[in-house]
Amino acid sequence: MLGQPQSQDHQLSPEEAEQLFRALLHKEGSWVDWGLGCQILQKSGYSAMEIFEKTGFQGSHQNMITVAAQVYQSIADDGGSEDLLAYCRGPRSDVLYELRILNNHQRAIAAQVAKDKNLEFDAAKEVAKAMQHFVRLPQIPDGFTEHPGDAMAYQAWRTAKQKKDLQDRTRLIAKGLKFAHSDTARKKLSNYSVI
Repeated sequence: MLGQPQSQDHQLSPEEAEQLFRALLHKEGSWVDWGLGCQILQKSGYSAMEIFEKTGFQGSHQNMITVAAQVYQSIADDGGSEDLLAYCRGPRSDVLYELRILNNHQRAIAAQVAKDKNLEFDAAKEVAKAMQHFVRLPQIPDGFTEHPGDAMAYQAWRTAKQKKDLQDRTRLIAKGLKFAHSDTARKKLSNYSVI
């Protein structure tokens, strides 16, 4: 639909703006195109309300797809595989939006985990937060790696250790095992579950 985004300094002509409004109104292309279109219009001085009135995209939806399109572009720029990018172009704007808090390289890895584990947006948000917490640790905990799956496994393991209720611990260990990437993380979780 849109091709390459216009230069950020470029003021759209009325004809170009009208073409973008029409494409958005008819939902041409993918959500990535819509996000880029909203971004181009906003940077050219159109307000979220004007875009809503001409396209039907509410302000909150404009924000989500614009940010998600930026995350998508960062994954593409980081060398994301065509298979991963095709997954991201699917109805995954909500998942990519949750990865906005990560750096470009982390986004690509987290998106791959989201694809591999078929995560919804709430689980993707959890992965992103676990990754952020994990990189802030002074050192990688014994038995875990820097992989997002291991970051999630560590969070589950750490939380399980604080639970007194066996059912809660078991649920958390199972969750950790679902995400664990390395054999050492799986072993750490499995060893805890038998205690």
